[in-house]
Amino acid sequence: MEPATPHSDAKPVHLTPRELQYLMLVCRYPKPTEAEVAEHMGLHPKTVQKYCDGAYKALGVNCYMDMYHKAVALGLVKCMCARMREGSQQPRGG
Repeated sequence: MEPATPHSDAKPVHLTPRELQYLMLVCRYPKPTEAEVAEHMGLHPKTVQKYCDGAYKALGVNCYMDMYHKAVALGLVKCMCARMREGSQQPRGG
């Protein structure tokens, strides 16, 4: 998943590459479990929790929904509804 283009007026957010990978992954699906994220990233769930904590701290949030909304507002990820609209415009087979 590609990150969205950051807004020019957004304050810089300092995420490690793994925190950004975590952020992009968890914002791709409606609230995946740590076990699902860990499996996808090839990591232990406790390691994923560290990336989660780091992303929350970097974004200045303390819950998933705030993280998601701030990441979208900062242009770090695309809104789920925008991705669904893009997917619905693709030709259907059959």
